[in-house]
Amino acid sequence: MVNNNGIVRAGNKQLANSELIIGLACAVGTDIAHVIDLLKSRLKELGYESEHIKISKQLIEPTISGGIPEELSSYARVNKLMDQGNELRKGFEPGPYSILASGVAHCINQIREKYSKEKNREDETQIQISKTAFIIDSLKHPDEVEKLREIYPSGFYMFVVNESEERRARHLMDAKNMGKADATKLIHRDMEENTPYGQHTRAVFELADFHLSANMHESSGNKLNE
Repeated sequence: MVNNNGIVRAGNKQLANSELIIGLACAVGTDIAHVIDLLKSRLKELGYESEHIKISKQLIEPTISGGIPEELSSYARVNKLMDQGNELRKGFEPGPYSILASGVAHCINQIREKYSKEKNREDETQIQISKTAFIIDSLKHPDEVEKLREIYPSGFYMFVVNESEERRARHLMDAKNMGKADATKLIHRDMEENTPYGQHTRAVFELADFHLSANMHESSGNKLNE
């Protein structure tokens, strides 16, 4: 239904292509910022606005009692976030370990509600959000992927961002001031931990719909590879 102001009201009929949920997965140390910027640019060309949901910042860090001390090293900070993410998943043993995906869905609902309230000040009728891509940064457990596919069966796409271990280690050392030994420890921890609720990035990679190169912004075509 469209009112006199051109506002589309959500009802039983959904607008085609109104929302995209893009899950990102990458190994620790991947310089993903350029990839996200390029995705936003391409989506903008297709008429989509982008909302960036960073799981570590928006969902994990706020649950750490007392927060993360500013004086912590980058290595200690990343480890603390990994530990806390594991603790959140562990609280739902024996699984599925999808609590962070549920948190993502809550963030998306909050953005929808804020949009609706801003667009409709006449009553409480829900206003469907305009063409928006929610970029989820980043998923670390296969149960999180499966949960998002369950919640958004027709609009969820899983993107894996690939980068060599050598470049990831160099990024941690140069941009995060880590020693080589610490960078290597984080990289190995991130790919596969020995607990069911831990970091399982390698398993997430196997669920990808698309694979991207972290260095695609350096190539002439900036093409996304399926």
